Amino acid sequence: MLVNRKTSFKDGMPMADYGPDENLNDNADIEWVNKGWVRRLLRVCAFVSVVSVSMNTPKTFEKYPFLLYLTFTLDLLIMILFTAELVAKMHVRGVWKAEASYLRDRWCQFDGVMVLCLWGSVILQVLIFCLFVVSKFYNRFFIYVLKLVELFAPPRPLILVRVFRNFLKFQLPKNRINSIFKRSSQQIYNVTIFFLFFMSLYGFLGVQFFGKLKHRCVRPGTQPDNVTLFDLAVPDTFCSPDDDPDSGYHCQNGMICMELTMSPEVMGFIGFDHLPTSVFTVYQAASQEGWVFLMYNAIDSLQSWKAYLYFISLIFFLAWLVKNVFIAVIIETFAEIRVQFQQMWGSRGGKAESDASQVIQNDGGAWRLVMVDENKTNGLAPPIFQRVLRSNFFHTFILIMVLVDAITAASLRFDHYTKKPEDKLDGFYYAEVVLTVLFSLEALFKIWCLGLRGYLKRSLHVFELVLVFGTALHIIPYFYRSPLTSFQVMRLFRLIKASPMLEGFCFKIFGPPKKLGSLILFTMCLLIIASSISLQLFCFIEDFDKFETFDQAFKSMFQIMCSEGWIDVPNDLMNSLSDTSIQILVAVYFIIFHLFVNVAFMSMFQILTQKGWIEVMHVTMSETGEKVAPFVAIYFICYHLFVTLIVISLFVAVILDNLELDEDIKKLKQLKLREQSLETQEMLPLRLRIFSKFPDHPQMVRLYKMPNDFEISDIRESFIRQFTGLDNSLNLVVDSQEQAENVSPDLKSTYTKLIKSPMHESRCGGAVEKKTAITGIIREANQQKMISGGSAQLVPVGGRTMSILAHQHQIRMERTTRGGSRPTSLKLKAHPNVKENGDVNPHTSLMGARRTDDFDIKDIQQKKQQAEQKRNQQEVDLRENHPFFDTPLFLVGRESKLRKICEMIVNAKYNYVLRDPDTGKKIKSKYKQLHKLLGLVTYLDWVMIIVTILSCISMMFETPRNRIMENPVLQIAEYAFVVCMSIEMALKITSNGLLFTPKAVVNDFSGVLDLYIYGVSVVFMCWMPRSVEPHSREQILMILRCCRPLRIYSLVPHMRRVVYELVRGFKEIVL
Repeated sequence: MLVNRKTSFKDGMPMADYGPDENLNDNADIEWVNKGWVRRLLRVCAFVSVVSVSMNTPKTFEKYPFLLYLTFTLDLLIMILFTAELVAKMHVRGVWKAEASYLRDRWCQFDGVMVLCLWGSVILQVLIFCLFVVSKFYNRFFIYVLKLVELFAPPRPLILVRVFRNFLKFQLPKNRINSIFKRSSQQIYNVTIFFLFFMSLYGFLGVQFFGKLKHRCVRPGTQPDNVTLFDLAVPDTFCSPDDDPDSGYHCQNGMICMELTMSPEVMGFIGFDHLPTSVFTVYQAASQEGWVFLMYNAIDSLQSWKAYLYFISLIFFLAWLVKNVFIAVIIETFAEIRVQFQQMWGSRGGKAESDASQVIQNDGGAWRLVMVDENKTNGLAPPIFQRVLRSNFFHTFILIMVLVDAITAASLRFDHYTKKPEDKLDGFYYAEVVLTVLFSLEALFKIWCLGLRGYLKRSLHVFELVLVFGTALHIIPYFYRSPLTSFQVMRLFRLIKASPMLEGFCFKIFGPPKKLGSLILFTMCLLIIASSISLQLFCFIEDFDKFETFDQAFKSMFQIMCSEGWIDVPNDLMNSLSDTSIQILVAVYFIIFHLFVNVAFMSMFQILTQKGWIEVMHVTMSETGEKVAPFVAIYFICYHLFVTLIVISLFVAVILDNLELDEDIKKLKQLKLREQSLETQEMLPLRLRIFSKFPDHPQMVRLYKMPNDFEISDIRESFIRQFTGLDNSLNLVVDSQEQAENVSPDLKSTYTKLIKSPMHESRCGGAVEKKTAITGIIREANQQKMISGGSAQLVPVGGRTMSILAHQHQIRMERTTRGGSRPTSLKLKAHPNVKENGDVNPHTSLMGARRTDDFDIKDIQQKKQQAEQKRNQQEVDLRENHPFFDTPLFLVGRESKLRKICEMIVNAKYNYVLRDPDTGKKIKSKYKQLHKLLGLVTYLDWVMIIVTILSCISMMFETPRNRIMENPVLQIAEYAFVVCMSIEMALKITSNGLLFTPKAVVNDFSGVLDLYIYGVSVVFMCWMPRSVEPHSREQILMILRCCRPLRIYSLVPHMRRVVYELVRGFKEIVL
């Protein structure tokens, strides 16, 4: 609607205007058209026209005969007014020749079509009156005239667009509009092709896989074209005509499998007979309405694997993937529009009276957020009461009283048998009186402190004042048990203030009311228009009560919108029609309506099941007949398509736009998360830090071949390794306090050559050598100082250090000085230049030219390096001072040959070289992705992934009749999995340790899961119970065995990372 709107007809108009009424010049000839009261009158007339066409049904006239004359009078007056407007606009704009003529403007074309519909509707109503007068022609022409009315009445509800058209107006430069629509239209086109491809693909596959699903179990001697309920099986069951025992269901108890040849009105419109019916069935299954029953019917009719493969993949691609792709496209379009507005108008400013207008203040003890106008003393209260109002004690006391009121209301219990209805002034009543007086005093106290104008400035205070007046009326005995109780219940909403995070989240979700309110208004208008159109299309069907009056049509369309039994309406309608072509149009109409509307209300009312939405469509298709049923299906499918994909995407996009944070807040949040993660990374895990609780027992050596002239103390073994080889001249001393006679005379580890001398080698030379040495010493001192600073190190900003809290306060103050505007990005001062070798030079001239983000990345990388160095140093210290540190199972030595061999097997991995080692250029290969896939995990993990997948496939073939205890073929995979995992666990535990080693097998939840799966598999293999009773230990063991596929998540790094991010986000999701 907005895409094809003409930009403007004024010369030199730089902005695109989507309200055509405002484009008219204030000429004397059409001054009456351009006045505000005339425009408002025409909007009222458009709304009255929708009401009139909603009452224009035979059933409504039968109940209320006077409405026949009332609707005719209203339509006649409205037709005259809109015709006068049409003539006036044609007089000013011209009819066709001018560039901005009436017939060249899209909105004017829409208005002209609505006027033609009004003329046709009024003329046909005159003919109906004439037929009533001339009764001899009534029986012959009345039905024909009613069908002619159907051609003009259905489009008339679209005139409701004129009522809200002014609210859809926005202004943007034409080039920006073209760029937005060009990108969005291309994305929507791609998604539409994607959707149609899968619809056609599964339509063809359904025809090839299943064909006609019309075989039922019936009694012998039944006629295929004349089947009654007494001839069918109980329950009615699909069956397979093949004799193969693995091909579907076979009839029992003397029943035979027969193909029924009855009409679709009797058997239903679902099936895979030909492509149109198959596509219709595919769409119903993709809406997740009754797809399980379709799959069960296919399983009973053919081989089960076809149905499983077909329907599970259909749900994945069409029900989940396509819908999410549509949502992503709409969200991207919203983001693009938001960026265009921000670039054009700058940052969006916040209202001063909103709850989000807060600044940081220091009250002497801590930092806290306060309102901008909180310290203004506009009331008559003394300053001491002003401080009481702002105190945490007052706020907490009021929240406790609200909680007490909630507990009191929740404790109320109605007993209509032992308690008389007139005895309502009980203890709960007096408690409500006390609480109402307390909250009334709270409101008076706030008005006294803030003043009446300052009190009413905040919407929260207005809500509290409304509750005070409502609950004051509620405690009157006459109104105590009345609808006024809702004011007492609404008092619970004040508990949202108890959680600042919940309060902020609710403000963001429901936050500017204009955005979400406009979307709800748009959805309601869409529902009213669709209900009126459906009413005029199907109100003339006899004995079909779903569209006889407007209220019934509204309920039917709302049922489709909520995906609750919507398919029954088009089914009944199609059954009432006899024309096949009309049935196709009805089906398409309802599918489009349901697709585009239903999830909007699903989002609002959380109707997540989509249960029974096809009931409305099927009932309507059945009532309209076989010929018209396809059109009914098209109608409902189009409706469903629109509401499912577009409107839900709009709701999601609006909510995400409300949740969009400022760029500065995003960066501060990211910096805080990075700081916290770095602090945790600097510390070793608790399973390793436990060694620091024990006293130090470093490994010492003793030189016993030295002369006995003087005593030599024990020396650290790690120190002496750097200067001498390991021979019989060294004694290993486990404890420095033990005697020399109890010490083993030789070492148990191999000699490690000296890689780098810790001593600084330098020579006395000239001034250049001295200057270089001094520079190196200073560089090392600076780096050591930065390392010792830890994660609490201050971030360098503009040549000076600043903490995160001070950084945040500075941003808040900058926002305040700019008048509360929200900057689109965080404007930080330039960081000092961090060179690749770690030098910090705050006085470089290139500091202003580099981007701030680059320095943020450098800071994070440098802190990560420092944290890694600290962890490595802690591990070195523990390895020096504790002999059992990094010894698997406290038995395998650190440098033993067995551990070396196991490490080599465990860590063996395919290494794909991306660059040529000689030239440094990238190596071009056609199989780069395959090489990367091979190098994703180690060879041992690849073997276990394959073995686990094969074992899971083997488990899929287990059935109550084909049990693993009795089938040796299935036991092969079970034994292979247990043996391979035993070898894997032995190798990994020997090389990396079980728990108290740096690279232990049980270092996170995945390690615990591996041990759990391994233990369950070993117990099951050894036990292999043949008798499994319900709720027994054997059944519990077999249920626990089903967790084996989870091992894939621990073996594949990408899956493990996804699960980790999901679990890490649970905290914010719960909060």
